[in-house]
Amino acid sequence: HETSAGVQEHACSALWSLSSNHAENQSRVVDEGGVAQVLSAMRAHETSAGVLEYACATLSSFRLNDDEIARMDEAVLLARC
Repeated sequence: HETSAGVQEHACSALWSLSSNHAENQSRVVDEGGVAQVLSAMRAHETSAGVLEYACATLSSFRLNDDEIARMDEAVLLARC
């Protein structure tokens, strides 16, 4: 359902809800490729305010390493977070 902005918005919202203020869940989401999935949703739906809102919120909740931060910076530029 990568082409559905509504599904991607809900997915980003769920990741944000799971990872916000929960270090263990943040680590799990990051370790399982959650950053890449969020960035993919942002790229696919760059005009969807809902996707971008939850994607930015999700990314800002993560504790990221340098490579992940570099990818996040790219996404932030795309989304204008």
